[in-house]
Amino acid sequence: MYKNFTRFFCTPPGCIHKFLLIMKLTTVLLIAAILQVSAAGFAQKITFVKSNSTLKQLFTQINKQTGYSVLLSGTGVKGNQNINANFKNTPLETVLKTVIGNRPVEYIIEEQTIVIRDKEHNIVAAPAPRKAKDTAIVITGQVLSTGNTGLAGATINVTTTNKVAFILTTSADGTFKFLADKGSILNISYIGFETYTTRISTGKLGGIILVPKSNELKEVKIQIGYGTTTKALNTGSVAVVNSVDIEKQPVANVLQALQGMVPGLTVSQTSGFASASFNIKLRGQNSLTTNSYGVNNLSEPLYILDGVPIISAGNSSDLNVGINKNGFTGPTEGQSPLYGLNPTDIESITVLKDADATAIYGARGANGVILITTKKGKAGPATVTANVYSGVSLQTKKLKLMNTQQYLEMRKRALANDNITPDDFNAYDLRVWDQNKYTDWQKELLGNANTTDAQLSLSGGDIQTTYRVSGGYNRTTPPFKGDYQEQRASGSLALNNVSFNNKLTTTATLNFSSTNSNLPQVDLTKLIFLAPNAPSLTDSQGNLNFTDYSLGGLPYEAIGLKRPYSASTKNFIGNLSLKYQIMAGLAFNTSLGYNLSKQNQLQTAPAGSYDPRYNQFSFSTFGNNDSQSWIIEPNLTYNKSIGRHNVTALLGSTFQDTRIEGNRIDATGYTDDTFLESLAGASNYRVVTNYTDTRFQSVFARINYNFDEKYIINLNGRRDGSSRFGNNRKFGNFGSVGAAWIFSKEDFMQGTSGFLSFGKIRGSYGLVGGDNLTDYQYLSSFVNGSYPYQGTPAYQLSRLGNDLFSWTTNKKLEAAIALGFLNGRINTEFSWYRNRSGNQLVSYPLSSVTGFTAVIANLPALVQNQGWELTLQSQNFRTKDFSWATSFNISHNRNKLLAFPGLATSSYAGKYAIGRSINSVGISKYTGVDAATGLYTFADINGDGSVDLYGDTDHVFEDTTPAFFGGINNTIGYQDFQLSFLFNFTKQKSILRLSNVAAGGINAGLGNQLILSEQLTGKPALENLTTNIYRADLFAYNNSDAVFVDASYIRLQNLSFAYNLPQGVTKRAGIKNMKLYLQGQNLLTVTGFKGTDPESPQSFSLPPRKIITAGIQLTF
Repeated sequence: MYKNFTRFFCTPPGCIHKFLLIMKLTTVLLIAAILQVSAAGFAQKITFVKSNSTLKQLFTQINKQTGYSVLLSGTGVKGNQNINANFKNTPLETVLKTVIGNRPVEYIIEEQTIVIRDKEHNIVAAPAPRKAKDTAIVITGQVLSTGNTGLAGATINVTTTNKVAFILTTSADGTFKFLADKGSILNISYIGFETYTTRISTGKLGGIILVPKSNELKEVKIQIGYGTTTKALNTGSVAVVNSVDIEKQPVANVLQALQGMVPGLTVSQTSGFASASFNIKLRGQNSLTTNSYGVNNLSEPLYILDGVPIISAGNSSDLNVGINKNGFTGPTEGQSPLYGLNPTDIESITVLKDADATAIYGARGANGVILITTKKGKAGPATVTANVYSGVSLQTKKLKLMNTQQYLEMRKRALANDNITPDDFNAYDLRVWDQNKYTDWQKELLGNANTTDAQLSLSGGDIQTTYRVSGGYNRTTPPFKGDYQEQRASGSLALNNVSFNNKLTTTATLNFSSTNSNLPQVDLTKLIFLAPNAPSLTDSQGNLNFTDYSLGGLPYEAIGLKRPYSASTKNFIGNLSLKYQIMAGLAFNTSLGYNLSKQNQLQTAPAGSYDPRYNQFSFSTFGNNDSQSWIIEPNLTYNKSIGRHNVTALLGSTFQDTRIEGNRIDATGYTDDTFLESLAGASNYRVVTNYTDTRFQSVFARINYNFDEKYIINLNGRRDGSSRFGNNRKFGNFGSVGAAWIFSKEDFMQGTSGFLSFGKIRGSYGLVGGDNLTDYQYLSSFVNGSYPYQGTPAYQLSRLGNDLFSWTTNKKLEAAIALGFLNGRINTEFSWYRNRSGNQLVSYPLSSVTGFTAVIANLPALVQNQGWELTLQSQNFRTKDFSWATSFNISHNRNKLLAFPGLATSSYAGKYAIGRSINSVGISKYTGVDAATGLYTFADINGDGSVDLYGDTDHVFEDTTPAFFGGINNTIGYQDFQLSFLFNFTKQKSILRLSNVAAGGINAGLGNQLILSEQLTGKPALENLTTNIYRADLFAYNNSDAVFVDASYIRLQNLSFAYNLPQGVTKRAGIKNMKLYLQGQNLLTVTGFKGTDPESPQSFSLPPRKIITAGIQLTF
């Protein structure tokens, strides 16, 4: 069983021992932390020294330092009584006894509430006020946001009927419980929300929904590089997506939850597999898309999880393969490094866009930064949350392909047009296959699939120590028939401790996941274009049907049915953060992070995957990807306020090392298929290895000054050093300046506060850089030579080095205005930006006479991305029972090449032009059909009297950059019900590619097309059908403006409906809260696009699926 376990995880047994030791150590630490919290309880110590203070002030400190609230019930003690507090690290019990002294009162403990009440008397006296124990009742409830999410740490202020006040806070799930008299006044407040006030008339208050506060911008904190600020005082361009929006979406990868939510951010999945990688672009493409070896042209942002950079793409092509660094990408075209991250564990995602927000990260932030923060524990009693959902995934769109009769008519007409007489070889679908058979291959291949997700978390703690531990499981299946699935098991731990008289804060976060993908060798989606009368792909025994496909052969994708692929990945990301308060305003911080990713891959080709008529030789491909990175970032922060002057300073450094190692082994010579999963069973091997080790060292600084929280200026500077450059080129200097003016605080604006409640103008300018290339490119490399020299083994030069290239540069300029209306019910921001990226790093093509294809170099090209973004948030309605909030964003980006000295004489002359978008594609100008010949015709663009059907001299250029894109999200709440729906939209054009087979042709059984009514406008329905895929005019047609179509769409990205059961019902079941919900993803797409998915219009891959789930969430 141990062997089976280790084999399931594709990990050597020694690693399992290490893993178990780590888990044991983690368990011991967790148990110790929880025991510390439990033992701390009533034995906690209080520090409060203040002369002439009040009991109310003391009790407030007790609540803050221990989590216990204090209730005064009776007449023996008053909150406004004066005391001289001199408690230094004094046990709580001693503090209470000191306060009580000789007073005729006593205290009792009710869970997290300390009740101080009058003592019992045995003397029968005249009628007197009723005792506290007779009038006090247990008050319970839960504080919720408009999204029905519990608000932990909300402040509850209670004033009793005898004017005694006390304060407590809500637990991790927003619940509270205390003793009070009927008629007491209850005030609930939370940062960013309106205060809720009511008179207590019953003990069961149920769910209390707080509405967003008018001055939310002034209070809500947001993350920035190495710190936090508020929305009002922020000088940079920052967007935030919180856990409430993430949890509504049943997604396997958190990047999917960003679609349509962040202005300026485009998110597209490379395929519909759960583990597939994503292409992410923030404000356009900054690099020349040369698709060249040694340079990463993805313009991908930097991902940081709890202070630890995530090892991402880093490959040398336009395809984001994620963690697959060995050239072995499998059917998913690579695996996303964020697939191992559990979306349920995420508290917020912050996207940093402009120079002011990103320059503090230097070269790493040239294309933007995405900060991911995981959930942490909150002070309060232990809270257990369980969440389970399950559902189905469906095909989003079914293409209108031909039925058998339509297909046969098309094929016959094509053969007639080509003057070809059908025979068993050129028309086996007409002569051999059943003419009456019909198979809907879309239904056959892309059926329904399943998705399941289960989560469990435990959190709690006190004012000194908080904890959160969670575990999760996710399983999705692709739509293909067979035992295919992708699984993720994950766990996280977060500990926070404050010690040494509140001077030292220690935070530790651990995130671990194990993922397993078992899939066919290739994506089977292309098989939907099989002829509708094609035989079954397998015979009655389940073997590949080579017999019925003997004339044309089985398509390559069908062979993948018998060639399984598996990938097992382990991901670990850990961070230890220390903060020590040296003195008032001065603190030392350090962050220690580690990221480990290990992946083992296996793909087998048994004898049964070969046509038995030919030679059969079984083989296997083994892959390994091992990436690990450590980072140390110490820094000092200083805060000082003098009157209305406020200064914040930061000085720090970064030390980072990233090692990436990958190998691929092609093994042959197996004597039996039984040994295909073992290298030892093979006799021949071919090994390809890849190894890089990148070191990064930096110093950085920031100073922020604001006057009266009205005028703000922010300066960032960073000096980066990278091992990817040669001597005298290793270091680069980057920086930015940002400023903001909150003009709504000016005296001349005070009369407009009822209408214009907030107004801010901000701007920024800065320089960031990039080292977007693989390692060691500045060095020449050698490999074993093919021919020995005089009997001695020789080496030959394999790569030409260049130690003169240096950092790319990206100059960012931004201006923005933010406005709030009607006391904050409407907030909007408009921003304009211009990014200019120069000193482009490319793989420059060389003449073949040099013996090399290219060399890494800098080009003097300057690429500009310019655009605008608009966001709008509104509270349409907000009452006690009903709320409706809307958020909207739209973005526009234009890309062009501003300068390129020497372009006309370079190898890029035909691809780029000054003033034209680098995302443009060169295509022929379609003019119609020649009536005499029946051939497609095209325009002579250059006017030389002939039309170039294969080259680019007669091309027109069309921009594939979206004209605009965005999203609109609505959240509606009524009592315990909540409904939300998110639409995202894109206006764009793209080339439509449905099949690589000409209309009328057939290749290995693939030949079906869209029905004639769905064919492209202007395309001859029957006259120009052909079986000749090499015809020049057909090649030009498939690369012309005739197939450059509108690929715009509006998509219902997410729909969520939830119901929170009344607390009266859940309490009887011993549950704090129960939520039932339905969620849908990618439910509806409105588009005129004829292909499978307009989001990836040129892709033949499995498109994103429609997902419908039902779930339940329980809180104990």
